[in-house]
Amino acid sequence: MTEKKQIISRQFSKSKINDFKNCPRKYYFQNRTGLGRSINESTNTKAYLGNVVHKLIELYNNPSIDRECIDDHLVGMETNDEGVDFCQKNINTFFKLLEKYGLGQASYYEQRVEDDELDLSGYIDAIYETDEGYWVIDYKTGKFYKNKMDDYIFEIYIYAILAKRCLGITPAKLGMFFTNHPRSSFVIDFSQSKYDETYEQLLDYMMQMKGDNFPRQRSRLCGYCKFVNLCDAYTDEIIKD
Repeated sequence: MTEKKQIISRQFSKSKINDFKNCPRKYYFQNRTGLGRSINESTNTKAYLGNVVHKLIELYNNPSIDRECIDDHLVGMETNDEGVDFCQKNINTFFKLLEKYGLGQASYYEQRVEDDELDLSGYIDAIYETDEGYWVIDYKTGKFYKNKMDDYIFEIYIYAILAKRCLGITPAKLGMFFTNHPRSSFVIDFSQSKYDETYEQLLDYMMQMKGDNFPRQRSRLCGYCKFVNLCDAYTDEIIKD
């Protein structure tokens, strides 16, 4: 019997860094207090369906899985017809994007990578091996926001950093597939200068995350945050009146 690899809880991850970038206060509540576990997220159908789409893509990329498993998984979903339609639309778009870019099954999929030196972890959705080299691709089922393009580039370069440091892979191209908004999908050439710039930004965020300054960053997303009802009133040894 193959021994199951123990997953180490890392101080930093791509999701934690994104939380800090979007709102340091949210990161603090979620990761530096007991509130993150005590306050449950509200049920989010879109998030659930997004996870289903990722699972279906994972099944496709797994060479040992019969393709009929994808249909079986759709049939077994705990959702309504609208949810099934959403998943089918995203999967159909996913295959069209593969055809557009001349890609097949990924060489690495849902790849968890851990950097001991940085105490950083993340899941890379897919790495494709092509004649041009390796492509690191992230899948998105949510909306595309044009004003967040810099954030998308930062995020995909975090995956490039993890791929290079943990897997020894220097990508030739990086991209994001927005399976619900295919025209917003993009693939860009890897840039060493952008890689170096992102690495320095990453180290700077990590240093700030170790500190004791977690201001609230107000935005339209505040209304969706599970900490919205206590954000202004909460006090402790760091966040004081």
